[in-house]
Amino acid sequence: INHRDQDVTEDIALRYPRLFVRTAGIVRREDPDAYIVGLALARVRKDGRTLDVFLDHLEAEDALDLLDGISFHGYCYDM
Repeated sequence: INHRDQDVTEDIALRYPRLFVRTAGIVRREDPDAYIVGLALARVRKDGRTLDVFLDHLEAEDALDLLDGISFHGYCYDM
C-alpha cells in the first residue's frame, strides 16, 4: 500500500503483516541473530490504523518477537 489516496480495506491492510510474519519467521529460523525491521512508514495516520493493524496481527500470531524495529520517515512539504 503506497498511495495516500487509496481506500485501505481490511484485506489490503493485512497483506503486509501476513507477509512479514511468514518472511521474518524464515529469516529468524535461518539466522536467529538477524535484526529484523518492519514497515517503512512515510507517515503515521492520525488514527494509527496502519501501525495498529500491523502490530495487532503480530500479537494475534504470537509473533511480536519477530520484530526488532520499525522503520519510518517523514516528508517536508512547502506549505
